[in-house]
Amino acid sequence: MAGRSSGLTKPERTIRIGRTSYVKGGLTGTALPEGKTWWKQSPGWTSGINSMFGDFVNAADPSTWKALLARSKRSGSTYKGSMSVKDRSS
Repeated sequence: MAGRSSGLTKPERTIRIGRTSYVKGGLTGTALPEGKTWWKQSPGWTSGINSMFGDFVNAADPSTWKALLARSKRSGSTYKGSMSVKDRSS
């Protein structure tokens, strides 16, 4: 079980097409058979398992935007960055 709990710290991707979700990485990735990288679920979640342990970002809050943008870099029309729980409380 220790190997699976380490999946909580790994990136997870969810692609949803219609009502079918495909999940890769994270906790789900640690439970897949060897050689398999994606898990298909239909009807599927709108997000992966790791989101249950995360926190939602209030995109309507100006202070949230300010903090997120201060910790990200822009590439075209996309911003990419990261932020810890400690950063959010400061």
